[in-house]
Amino acid sequence: MQKALFYITLLLLAWFIYFTEGVAINMFTIWNMLPLFVSLLIYHFGSPYSAYSFLLGSMMLSGYLHLAWFFGWGDINSNSTSTLIFVVIPVFSLIAGGIGYAVGKRFSAHGSTIKKH
Repeated sequence: MQKALFYITLLLLAWFIYFTEGVAINMFTIWNMLPLFVSLLIYHFGSPYSAYSFLLGSMMLSGYLHLAWFFGWGDINSNSTSTLIFVVIPVFSLIAGGIGYAVGKRFSAHGSTIKKH
């Protein structure tokens, strides 16, 4: 059940990125889904808890920037150079995901030591 929930979460987030970027599959869409692929790798080769914490950290930033673009908050989509944000979103999302991963690892390790006592 946990695996199915993770895959459904990834599919919903992929649809969210696809929809907010204009319902088009191009290199920017694939590039902006990079944190989803990384979290999938963490899920398969690490722990599910770490994958969820990475996903939460990365998608909080990416999701916020995609929503800001989609709804035009603060005139973010007012000129053509503002589309360059889609070039750097995955880079900063991977950094934010790494922070989420580290925090998740720390709490996961802390929780496992508490359970042993």
